[in-house]
Amino acid sequence: HEWFDGKDKIYIAVDNDPNGRRLLDELSRRLGRDRCWIIDFPDDCKDANDVLQKYNEQLLYECYEKARAYPVKGVFGVDSVEEVLYDSYHNGKEKGISTGYESIDPHYSLRVGELDVFTGIPGHGKTSFCFQVMLNSSILYGWKWGVFSPENYPINELYETLIEMYIGTTSDIDADHRMNINEYTAGMQFINKHFFVVYPEDSFSLDNILDRFQYLVRTKGIKGVLIDPFNQLDHNYNGMSEANYVAATLNHIRRFTKAHDVKFMVIAHPITMRSADRNSTSDNDVPTAYRISGGANWFNKADNIITIHRPNPKDFHDTTTHIHVQKIKFQKLVGVPTGAPVTLNYHRPSGRFLESGHYPLDALVNKVDGERLPY
Repeated sequence: HEWFDGKDKIYIAVDNDPNGRRLLDELSRRLGRDRCWIIDFPDDCKDANDVLQKYNEQLLYECYEKARAYPVKGVFGVDSVEEVLYDSYHNGKEKGISTGYESIDPHYSLRVGELDVFTGIPGHGKTSFCFQVMLNSSILYGWKWGVFSPENYPINELYETLIEMYIGTTSDIDADHRMNINEYTAGMQFINKHFFVVYPEDSFSLDNILDRFQYLVRTKGIKGVLIDPFNQLDHNYNGMSEANYVAATLNHIRRFTKAHDVKFMVIAHPITMRSADRNSTSDNDVPTAYRISGGANWFNKADNIITIHRPNPKDFHDTTTHIHVQKIKFQKLVGVPTGAPVTLNYHRPSGRFLESGHYPLDALVNKVDGERLPY
């Protein structure tokens, strides 16, 4: 990637087929679409070699001279997305990938280019659930993640949480059923390949965090990012009301999400535990995105909204966790919101969420070398 630093124009020539178009999308995503120029070949030529074989060097040079800029943001005609439309017709639209849980997938799946907001009462497992879904995507699909989670500082604690979740047992030196050193090393190797922590000590401003995420897109090819939680960012309202500030900030995040084609997760705490129902006396009602500071903007701007809720938080032995999928924007592609919540159980020794008493991906975790081919 260093070869492309400081370059104003980057010419991309890929095969004239669906795989080539997918490669174009990924290369332009990593390199920055504002500086990418596309070299098109004649319809009867798959690549540059075809042009040379069927025509001559002069025509190949003309293809280079006629290179077109990556489509300008904000200006679209059908012709600007013609190839995408045909690809969608012939191969289907891109749907979300599995969360790893059969009971959740009909309601929520992971799709790049979307902003997901997770909320819930503090201590009910928002961060742990996000880590679990992120880890599952790494095991199943090789996804890599950028993580800003200052509440899980120091960084070694965050990584150890992920290692334990991956291996499925604790590393606590005082535990009876502790993982062995080979398992610990295997977990470390897997997490090292798929998770990258962002912690800029100079500033927690959103722009500073996004700059680090952009670096990881270009250098590591990350597919998703997490901000945990939103209130740990350094906020500068610049005279705006809180509602207007939240709207502008979420718009900024959405633009980044689309420009870099990533899954963007944000954890946001409710502003109060007081029930929206004035007649309720409970301090454990299920919060919605409307209870987050900034109100309706969270519900309006997010593509998907999920609440993580423990119905019996005062019972230490009851780790029942309800997953309430409250909003899905593209329901045909991602899932349908829940009526009754999906129920998982949190297993404290491993940090995993269990479905019907077991972790569904346990058989896919290779504890010998930390890898499961091809990822």
